[in-house]
Amino acid sequence: GQSYERRFSDVIILDGKIYFSPPNGNDASGGPYTCMDLRTGDIIWQVEGISPSFGQLYDYESMNQHGVIQSGVLIDVSGSTWRAYDAWTGKNLYNLTGVPRGTEVVTDLGEIDLYILDDDEGTLSCWTTAAFPDSDLVRTPGTSSNAYQYRPVGKEVDMSENYRWVVDIPDLPGSSSPSIVSVIPGDLILGRSSSLTTTSSWRGTDDPFTIWALNLDESRGEIGELYWIRDYHAPAGNMTQMFNYQPIDPVSRAFQMTIFETGQRLGYSLDTGELLWGPVMTPYNDAEGNAYQYFSSRAGQIAYGNLYVGGYGGVTTAISMEDGEILWTFNDTGSGYETPWGRYPNHISMFADGKVYTFSGEHSPNIPPYKGARTWCINAITGEEIWSLQSWSGSGIGEAYANAYIADGFLVFDNLYTNEITCIGKGPSATTVAVQDNVIAKGESVLITGVVTDISPGTEQTEQAKRFPNGVPAVSDVSMGEWMEYVYLQKPCPENVVGVQVTLTAFDSNGNPENIGIVTADGTGMFKKMWTPENEGEYTVVASFKGTESYWQSYSETAIGVGPAQVIPEEVDLTSLEEGQSNLTTYILITLVVSILALIIAVFLLLKSRK
Repeated sequence: GQSYERRFSDVIILDGKIYFSPPNGNDASGGPYTCMDLRTGDIIWQVEGISPSFGQLYDYESMNQHGVIQSGVLIDVSGSTWRAYDAWTGKNLYNLTGVPRGTEVVTDLGEIDLYILDDDEGTLSCWTTAAFPDSDLVRTPGTSSNAYQYRPVGKEVDMSENYRWVVDIPDLPGSSSPSIVSVIPGDLILGRSSSLTTTSSWRGTDDPFTIWALNLDESRGEIGELYWIRDYHAPAGNMTQMFNYQPIDPVSRAFQMTIFETGQRLGYSLDTGELLWGPVMTPYNDAEGNAYQYFSSRAGQIAYGNLYVGGYGGVTTAISMEDGEILWTFNDTGSGYETPWGRYPNHISMFADGKVYTFSGEHSPNIPPYKGARTWCINAITGEEIWSLQSWSGSGIGEAYANAYIADGFLVFDNLYTNEITCIGKGPSATTVAVQDNVIAKGESVLITGVVTDISPGTEQTEQAKRFPNGVPAVSDVSMGEWMEYVYLQKPCPENVVGVQVTLTAFDSNGNPENIGIVTADGTGMFKKMWTPENEGEYTVVASFKGTESYWQSYSETAIGVGPAQVIPEEVDLTSLEEGQSNLTTYILITLVVSILALIIAVFLLLKSRK
């Protein structure tokens, strides 16, 4: 199952591309090795028969050559042979043979160093992929100009002697052979001479158990000399004291251990081995809390000077590596009756940009899986939720098994709810603006309208393009989580969706700006604003979306012409005219009446005279 046979593992992100081996039928991997564009999801190439486990960008600096080969290489490890493939094509470029096993560290230049402790020989050595002038990695080994040109392509290079240094080390006594736990290059190596585990098993603890540090700082002494060594008493009750996966914190100069059965944490000095704080019991992990929280007690990762712990109890806790103080807890993971624990399991996965990302999952999930499990993005300093999204990661045995990766500003993970690879990041936007009447008279108003849309590659997928034929509206950060679930995860459209803010500015023909105002788009992405230009002339109206945490900015322009105001005739006082018309009418009527009377009298007199 996903707990051990993950479908999206050994993923490499390099130069804006993502590399992985897809499933082959029922096998977790084995399909054609695939290179995809990280931003679009488009397949760039596929090659059969290779399975790289890591990539390399090497900054080679010499008198004759400077910089990084942009494509980088993908490294496929087979025993002591490293095969390098071109990251742009999948073509085999060169092979490194005779590569030893050791604790891997990547230098600032991208060289891969392996620290090797040989107890039988009493030596500590540092092997490297660096191209020395006498290495066959250069054009021609030696002292000529060719010795300072990195030219590995087409070669099979014996790297068995490519060491930076080999030094003698003191005896490191203990209950088992010494081994390296972690390395801080140029500072120290933390190691153990007891069978301390990093896996969650009830094994008890050697009593005493031995931890030591070797020096790597030349200003402090010889490389490989003993910095300190200490014996520690085992915890009572045959309990298991163990390192977590990443025990070293260079910020506070401390390392961290856990008592597995109780989930208690302890902090020790990297410089002396002295106990600094603890044992500290994390909240919700005691008798009054959620008893299931301890099931991931081996979990925990260090970043920003803090230890971050998750677990099946659904609680994330931040503990200061300096003094063991509990800084905050995040427990807004309630599941109701969906899970036996009352909360969704919450496993620490990764860190970036001051944020911690956690994923839900469990070791042996039933089918169908729980509804409502999520990925959370949490402020690593304050513990406040930044966003969450429904997902099921299958990370049921601790944070190291979450199928999630982050690079180049993008978070990529396998969402088992949809069985799809999901890529989250800041996406592009598009803004339009228009007016219905682009020529008006001075004093008239115009309605400015427009739309802001999300033009991320995901919106061009067949399903989204058909559901949103006019484009997917861009929404504010506060609405983003539920909106993405509606667009991509078949969830209902959220109510009261808040759109993004748009700034409207007008520029006259001389380039002088006039602030029209800031408007907020609605859930369809549309914005509108009435505006009355003050002066005549040509105006350019610019609608600017300044961008958010979710979208990059965009803008659009339209034009408006303002002509002279319409001429309205002056009003005429008709009172005197009306009075004159009234008098004239009266005069005419009187005259008419008198004329008629006169005519009647005349007719009467004429008729009378005839008699």
